[in-house]
Order: sequence, then structure tokens, then C-alpha cells
Amino acid sequence: MNQHILIVGGRKPGISGLIEAYNPKTKTWTEYYKLDFKSTHFSIVLHQHCIYMIGGLLGDISIGKNYSFNIPTKSLCELTPMKVKRMFATSVEVNGAIFVLGGWNNNHTFSVVEQFNIAQDSWRILPSMHSKRKNHSSISYKEYIYCFGGNDGKDWLDTAEVYNTKTFEWKDLSPMQFKRGLLATVILKESIYCIGGFDGVDPVDKMEVLDLNTNTWTAVKDSPIKDQGIQAVCHSGKIICFGGIGSKEVHEYDPATDAWKVISEMPNERQYCNAIITEVNI
Repeated sequence: MNQHILIVGGRKPGISGLIEAYNPKTKTWTEYYKLDFKSTHFSIVLHQHCIYMIGGLLGDISIGKNYSFNIPTKSLCELTPMKVKRMFATSVEVNGAIFVLGGWNNNHTFSVVEQFNIAQDSWRILPSMHSKRKNHSSISYKEYIYCFGGNDGKDWLDTAEVYNTKTFEWKDLSPMQFKRGLLATVILKESIYCIGGFDGVDPVDKMEVLDLNTNTWTAVKDSPIKDQGIQAVCHSGKIICFGGIGSKEVHEYDPATDAWKVISEMPNERQYCNAIITEVNI
């Protein structure tokens, strides 16, 4: 078993069910598996040895269907659907439960939060976010869920908020320095990096860092990507960015030197894909 970054989904035909594996040590790509899966714009969560694929778009309709993909056995299982059908939502895992936040269903932008009990294959509604959000970004750390930016159905947002999964309470954070959605977020050494996105007019290349201890933002070196719908993961203390519109380049950021470089090229252009890092046998 070796650690790989799995790229899942995308907007282009023929890409939504394709899972490609990137080895960050050898900088090589492998087509891992192709699911018979037509949905797009879904979010994913990794829990133990399974990838959970949540909601999304099927044809022109937002859906509430969810699936689990068992990585070792390469088997797909349909799960109980969400209570709210939606796409452009985000999903995170905290202590063995999956949380789905916000999204859009062809008519409405949501602040709704649902929690999925994996063992019971059941959903429940939790306290809503302070803001309606679609095309936002979310990330979990310890018992907290952090949400950034997005669009509330009218405007692009710079706001950020955090949810305590133990007290079931939302709290506003200091706003980002830039309004944006379709951004990527990663956490590294108790700091959250917000990368790229779209400000309502143009793709943005801004990267800023939230210090979780002080609730303050700091601007760091802009991303060379200047794109929206990208994904990012952390590996060996560095940030690796994938996907976006019109580029196959894979970029790496080193916080120690505040510098970016191109490290690889994706086999396929991936708009609105998902990325996770896990152990797989290739």
C-alpha cells in the first residue's frame, strides 16, 4: 500500500466516474478505476477505506443521492438519500460522521446542514449556517468545521464561520481579505490556506492564511493558477493543487519558502473535481 492522491469526478462527459491516482513521490499517474457514474458536481468524503460521494447534478437536476465506493474492493453502494437535494455543497468528516453544508437545488441556495450517520445509514438536520452558501469551501479540524466564501444566491462572499460539533453552535470568524467562491482550502500547522477561486467577475490567484489561534488573516504569495474549481491537499508539509478550468498543470506550494512550482501534468483536464489523499494498492 502506498500513499496516493485520488482525483474523483469532474464536469466533462466521461470524467465524472473516472478515478485517477497520483503518486506524489514518483510524480506519476495511474488510472485507478472508472465508475459507471453519471453525476457531476458532487462532493466527497474519505472515511476509513471508503469514498463517500454526496449529492450533485444528474442531467439538469440536483440530486440527494449518495454512494460509497470501497477502495480495496472497488465496489459501489447506494446509500440513503439526503433530506435536501443539492449540488455545489461541501462535505467533511468529523469523528466518523459526515456533514454536508449548504448548496443549491436549481432554485434556492441553502444554509442547511445535514449529518450522516455512517453506521446507521441515516440523516438528520443540524443547525443551519449563518449564511446561505453555494460554491463555498469547507474543512474540518478536530471537532470544528470551517466554512469560507461562496455565493449566497445574490452576492459572492468574503465571510467565514465555524461550527462546533460538540455544542452544535455556529460562530462568525474574521472575513477573508477577498470575496470569492469555488476556492480550495487546506489545513497545515493550525492554519487554513484559502487558494484561488472566483470573485463574481474573474478567477482569482489570491492565497491567504487564517491563523486558528488568533483568528487573523495573512496574505502569502499568490497562486500561479488563477483559476476556479480547483482542489488541494497537503503532503509532506507542502500544498498540492489540482484541476480548474483550462489547465492540466499540478502546482505545489512550499510554506517554508513561500514559493510555487509546477510538479506534474494531469492526464485529463478536471473542472470541479475532488481530491483526497489515502493509501491504495497500485
